[in-house]
Amino acid sequence: MHKLTKIVATVGPATESSEKILELIKAGVDVFRLNFKHNSPDWHSQMINKIRKVQKQINQEVGVLLDLQGEEIRMNLLADFYEIKQGDILEFVDDPRTVEGKEGKFFYFSHPEVKDFVHKGDLVIIDDGRFKFNVDFKSGSLVLVSCSDGVLSDRKTVSLPDSDFSFGRILERDLEGITIAVNQKVDFLAVSFVKTAEDIKRIMSEISAIGSSNGFCLPIAKLETKQAIKNLPSILDCSFGVMVARGDLAVETSLEEMPYLQKKIIRSAILETKPVITATQMLESMTANSFPTRAEISDVANAVYDYTDAVMLSNETAIGKYPVETVEIMSRILKYNEKKNKGDIRKVYDFQLSDQEEIVVNSAYDMYLSLREKKFNVKGFLVFTHTGRTARLLSRYRSNIPIFAFSPFLSVVRGLILSYGVFPFEYHPLAEKRPISVNDINKAVDILKSYQLVSKGDKLICLHGDVLAVQGGTNTVRLVSV
Repeated sequence: MHKLTKIVATVGPATESSEKILELIKAGVDVFRLNFKHNSPDWHSQMINKIRKVQKQINQEVGVLLDLQGEEIRMNLLADFYEIKQGDILEFVDDPRTVEGKEGKFFYFSHPEVKDFVHKGDLVIIDDGRFKFNVDFKSGSLVLVSCSDGVLSDRKTVSLPDSDFSFGRILERDLEGITIAVNQKVDFLAVSFVKTAEDIKRIMSEISAIGSSNGFCLPIAKLETKQAIKNLPSILDCSFGVMVARGDLAVETSLEEMPYLQKKIIRSAILETKPVITATQMLESMTANSFPTRAEISDVANAVYDYTDAVMLSNETAIGKYPVETVEIMSRILKYNEKKNKGDIRKVYDFQLSDQEEIVVNSAYDMYLSLREKKFNVKGFLVFTHTGRTARLLSRYRSNIPIFAFSPFLSVVRGLILSYGVFPFEYHPLAEKRPISVNDINKAVDILKSYQLVSKGDKLICLHGDVLAVQGGTNTVRLVSV
């Protein structure tokens, strides 16, 4: 059985060759992530082209996710490093030249306007939680009082969990990334450090200003701030999907809160029929080792039991020694635990059936459970979809069989790659507005047979509308024999 939970893998020095990309796809990668924080714009353009070339060679759709840098703030020191002890004071300066030759520990932010958004007593976190400072003011000037010991290096990242700071604009680096994404029809655009729905709307507005996305550049909100959790409903409402970015989120909230927030976000995304990615350090030890820790194995498995759509690898595949082996092991963990996760998700989630399409999908899932109980060999669902919604609605039930989704639009097909259990195919005749025929179903089955996904005697539960190319027209469930 194919795994149903999707794998997002970050491309980097360890995996930027065409050979490695091919190996990763064969090992189980569904979406390739390009981290726009690193490398030149030209490198990203070349990697997108390389991924597309490889997927065409093997005739298998994969997604590309461009991860924007977002509102990243760094602390600039006036030295390569400072030795810091609890109680030490770091003094903020607007212009480093004004304190040249003076004794003390001075710093400035990569974005000076940050100083206007912090207040006395606020917590400032540096270098992914390794250093914590409290905000104070000395003779009216901003200072940071250390709560930590250690060696603080120059240009480390800054988190402001108690501040509502926002640039209110898209930074130049990300504008370059958005332009590449639009011009090269990138499938997903991950937006970092989202705090409100306005952050997503700003990105979408910029996409429109550059040119039509034609259904590509679907926004994925990275949830890694306190404000994002507070505004989760409105962020979900305007995003295509979300990412549980556990690294920064654990820094901004607390370590013990992180597992709860992961489950909360996944639950909220499922109820809103939005794809959700669980990310950060899933198999981190495999960056250097050929086998994961037992805790990491459990982490990946528990993401399956949380019903996540996808799991993500970062350093493991970008710079790791064993990128392909990491994906193979992750695939093994996913496959095994998906088969064990057989419960009816409706006993945990109260899906509201508010329209015809939702009612039909619910009926299709009931048919699957009934046939499974009677030991029928149901190989999967066969879905004809104009916008992808029917397939995504079915995906949220987290059944143990694949959803073979056929759409006439490449953007819809690529968007479905991120959804749990969905195996999408582009089929142009579905764009014709006409009554559906048995021949349409037979041709779809023939395509599945050509990929050796079904064989004679298998059963498929088919969902479609009376007329093709009608949005929201799904009204029929039928059992098809191969």
